[in-house]
Amino acid sequence: MYPHIPFPSTPITSFFDTLAAISSVLVVSSVLIIILEIFSRRHESTEIVHLRQINELHDHCRQLEEKLAAKEHQYDDLKSLAAASHAKYIQLERHFLSKEEHYERRCRQLEEANQSLYSHILARKEEQHQMDLRPFALFAERLLMMNRVWQQEKSIGSLRTSLVVRKRALNENAFEGFRDRLLLSNVIWRQQLELGKIKMENQRLRQNMVRGITKAAKQMVLDTRREGLIEEFVKELIDELDADKKALVALKDQHEQEVMEINGDWFRDYRKLLREVEELRLAKASKDIEQHISNEMEDRLLRRLAALKSVKAREPRQSLAVVYRPRTTSQTGRVVKDVHSPTLPPWRH
Repeated sequence: MYPHIPFPSTPITSFFDTLAAISSVLVVSSVLIIILEIFSRRHESTEIVHLRQINELHDHCRQLEEKLAAKEHQYDDLKSLAAASHAKYIQLERHFLSKEEHYERRCRQLEEANQSLYSHILARKEEQHQMDLRPFALFAERLLMMNRVWQQEKSIGSLRTSLVVRKRALNENAFEGFRDRLLLSNVIWRQQLELGKIKMENQRLRQNMVRGITKAAKQMVLDTRREGLIEEFVKELIDELDADKKALVALKDQHEQEVMEINGDWFRDYRKLLREVEELRLAKASKDIEQHISNEMEDRLLRRLAALKSVKAREPRQSLAVVYRPRTTSQTGRVVKDVHSPTLPPWRH
């Protein structure tokens, strides 16, 4: 990864510079307002002039706030633009890092600009005694110039640090190159040793090849004698192999026929078992249905028996029931009980 160094020519850095300048102007304006208030308390005779200056400063502050809002909107736009052109910014940053001379030249230019700004500040200080200007405007201008000088010094410091980082990276690259060359020389030396060993092995193989050829020439005579015997033996083996193949084909056909018969028997048995299982399942279902029907019949018979028992138990009570006559009232208005109406025994109440 390359070190992150701010690119001086990007709009984002310039926008940050303007933000810093605007913030410094706001600080200066606040300081000026405080100083004006102090002077207004001390000099009552010039109160109207100071109030006018304060109003002008307030207007200037409002204008600066509006500019700051516009700059913030511009900063949002620049942020989106920077996100869109991030790859291009990285390429520009790498290109900027690759040019050390441009960095040094930029540093010299910034130092010269710093010196010129410093001389300009000195000239402005000398002109301050000669010209009859407002002290607050000069103070604000001085603060702005000091802010610019501080920004220039800050950019010079960042460029110096980038140069130091670049030199350090170059030193590290030089050390890595020396290390790589040393490792490469070591690898070459090892490969040369392996090449010498391979050459020696090649010579040894050639000698062994010559010895093998001589031995092969000696064996050729014996091989020609053996070839006749081998041909006869091979013919016999071929005949036996053909006979074995025919027997194997016959056995294979027989085996396939037996397997087909076994598969047919198994399929018939399997279908028979399926039918038996289905019959057993249906028989079980019919038994369950019969059991359910018998249970319902028993429940109905039990309910009927219970109803008959209750009816039989009510019949003797109805036979023993006594008819009551209604109560009559006498002429006096009292209820008179019928003397002739029989009364129920106490166990019937």
